[in-house]
Amino acid sequence: MNFLSDMGVRPGSEYVISRKEDTGNYEPGNCEWKLKFDNDSEAKTGSRNPNTHFKERDIKVVFDLSGQGLSQREIGRRLGVHQSTISRILNKKNWDHVV
Repeated sequence: MNFLSDMGVRPGSEYVISRKEDTGNYEPGNCEWKLKFDNDSEAKTGSRNPNTHFKERDIKVVFDLSGQGLSQREIGRRLGVHQSTISRILNKKNWDHVV
């Protein structure tokens, strides 16, 4: 009963429970239903591999959002990737051929 109260009913068989903050516990407020495909694309180190689903247009969006003053964490949240991925992009350690 507590689980259903915290998480709600599973949205579909393609969803799994995922932590919002990779270093946090599996507890209310830090868990969410996520598509299995998206969850599987995350690296086991806790950061998500930007090459998994990013396209060149996504990289341009990262720089546009950064230029608007959004934090790396907020950009990552909006694009569904870890903040460290955004940092690597903005510091031209990944996808440097695009910018």
